[in-house]
Amino acid sequence: MRLAFVVDNPLRDLPGLTLLAMHLCQEEATCFLVPMYFSGWEIWSLVPDFILCHYLRINNQAEISAAIRAGIKVGLLDTEGGVSQAMEAYGTTLAPDEATRQALSVVCSWGPLFAAYAAKVSWYSEKQLEITGQPRFDFYASPWREAALNLSPYAADIPSPFVLINSNVFLVNSAFQTVEKDIDMYVKVFGFDRDTVLLWRDLEQQKLADMVDLTAGLARNFPEINFVFRPHPFERVDTYEKLLKPKANLFIIKRGTVDGWILRARAVIQHGCSTAVEAGMSGVPSFSPGWIKSATNVETAEAVSVVCETKEELFSYISKIGQGEYQIPPRVQEDIGRIIYDRFYRVDGRSHERVGQAILRSLEENGAGVDLDYCRQRYWRLDGSFKSRLKMILKKALGMTPDQRLYFWRDNPATDPTHTWKKADKYFDVRRVQELVAAIEPLAARNFPGKWRPVTVASAMNDAVFSYKTLESVAIKLI
Repeated sequence: MRLAFVVDNPLRDLPGLTLLAMHLCQEEATCFLVPMYFSGWEIWSLVPDFILCHYLRINNQAEISAAIRAGIKVGLLDTEGGVSQAMEAYGTTLAPDEATRQALSVVCSWGPLFAAYAAKVSWYSEKQLEITGQPRFDFYASPWREAALNLSPYAADIPSPFVLINSNVFLVNSAFQTVEKDIDMYVKVFGFDRDTVLLWRDLEQQKLADMVDLTAGLARNFPEINFVFRPHPFERVDTYEKLLKPKANLFIIKRGTVDGWILRARAVIQHGCSTAVEAGMSGVPSFSPGWIKSATNVETAEAVSVVCETKEELFSYISKIGQGEYQIPPRVQEDIGRIIYDRFYRVDGRSHERVGQAILRSLEENGAGVDLDYCRQRYWRLDGSFKSRLKMILKKALGMTPDQRLYFWRDNPATDPTHTWKKADKYFDVRRVQELVAAIEPLAARNFPGKWRPVTVASAMNDAVFSYKTLESVAIKLI
């Protein structure tokens, strides 16, 4: 049983998917953590029985359709989950091809609200939908909470008390592409009106400036409190390093998953960010600067936060936080409980189990099996245009693999197509996954004696059905 999990952003997704993989290894599975950047190539080298994709949108619709055509079962565990914005807005990002959506073997829903809506509007069928929760939130619950703390010792280096400030203006501060390319993506790929996207850009640019001003003011007015400014995983750090003047109590850090920071923070300040709900999962108060305008109104984040209409109101709460006198209002506590169940299901440390069982059930359904000949065609891109087929034929003749660029056929590390990947924000490797496994395994052994067997982590090179020069995917399997 070979299972491939596409990893979009390791700062957000890698721990949860590693926990899921370790769980499924107990069922004799070999699991592959496949970087999104290489998934279109490496999936066809690994030839898995099942792919868990991170979203189904127009940009990966053709690749998923091809995998289904090859007899590979495909499931969906959306990284966004449809919870950070209105359901209707989420629907605009979905792949338009209904046949591809309906061909998915399983759709893992974060909560019952999304599952009910998705079935009602026929995005997916009731048979496809499984309410599982999201494994990355398992690290807010016992026993995996301890792993989140152990994996983030750098967060413990910030003296307490500290307040975490999360930004999320990736449209105007993307770590991966220019603003112009982001705008084009929203317009050409997702079909939004250009004037609307330009308005979002202007609002986010002002929001960035306002969040910087707020952070500087907090650090200046509360020297006894430390403030950690954490850019969104999709954002550049250098923008804030240029805009925020250094202070002894202000730290700009984009490192590790957010759970290790939230679990140690006295409070979270955010505006339209899902970290507000994660703070609620941890019992940490969340505040939203309501006077700052935003491109989108994220009702979930606002409902579980104390929305401050003025800077002075927020400062009064932060003063109480510093003195240890603040209590989350009962109304907000009630909203947190309701929203967590509706949109996140149960934060009980078992979402990875529910996703794993959903995958195993989908694999029990009869199918024709994986078509190896078709996978070979996709591996060599022999079902493409005449020009692409000719390139692949030349690569085969030169003893190359499909992932090598034709004009880089001589060995040259500086021009290797994976060279820039190792410097990318989304880069992860065997060592990083080994660190996660080392933090999780002792807890599993202690809390589930005799039920968890140790796993090994290695490059997926030796597991490839069709050899690549370099595989960036990481394999997890039983020792």
